[in-house]
Amino acid sequence: MTPTLAGSISRKALAATLAAALTFTTAGVAPARADGNGDAIAAAAFFGLVAAAIIASTRDRAARSPQPHPPAAPPRKLLPAECRFEIHYGADRGRWFGRNCLVANYAHWPRLPDRCARRVELPRRHYDVVAYKAQCLARAGYRPDDRGFR
Repeated sequence: MTPTLAGSISRKALAATLAAALTFTTAGVAPARADGNGDAIAAAAFFGLVAAAIIASTRDRAARSPQPHPPAAPPRKLLPAECRFEIHYGADRGRWFGRNCLVANYAHWPRLPDRCARRVELPRRHYDVVAYKAQCLARAGYRPDDRGFR
């Protein structure tokens, strides 16, 4: 379907143009004057109304344009504090976040940096677990969510 002229002009602009046309149609019926300024004044008024109609049309179109949505916020990098544990001695000494706990309690665990993951030995339990070094995660922007956890 091809757009028509009436479809591309806003209602305000169309009303202003129609009002101007009716004004000049009735002005032509009036008796002729002796001075020659009438045509110049009529032309100036007509062009002024056309300019006003065009300005109203652009304002109307700008008001209807959709506003862009703000970008989605990235996921917060707060790790559940209950997943944090500490190894006090041995080669793997330090603070860690257990992978199994993070899988269960942190929805964005696949985004954790692989370079921070290691297999660590739990000295008292005599088995290894996969864990993330807390210091490495902190450098990557992650931190424990300590609110309300003691």
